[in-house]
Amino acid sequence: MFQQFDISGQKLFKYVEEHFPKSRNSSSSHSNGYDVNLDEILRRYTVGVCGSVAYGVETNALEEKDSDFLKYAMKAGKTDFARIVRVAPMQ
Repeated sequence: MFQQFDISGQKLFKYVEEHFPKSRNSSSSHSNGYDVNLDEILRRYTVGVCGSVAYGVETNALEEKDSDFLKYAMKAGKTDFARIVRVAPMQ
């Protein structure tokens, strides 16, 4: 399992290097890396790791914006009021 985390981490680093520019404000002590949208990148990374570790499949969630695995994972994680009512235990 650790090997899958390591491979996914290497893919994440490579993806950020290839797709995002280096920060122009690198003289500041607070910024010496890349300008990225962490919410989106970490969501894709997490879906990729879960797919590879739990299911043993290559999801391509990081590279493909229209990844089926990513679409269904986001749909499964979406919570709305109607869903809460449906799954809430009746007393």
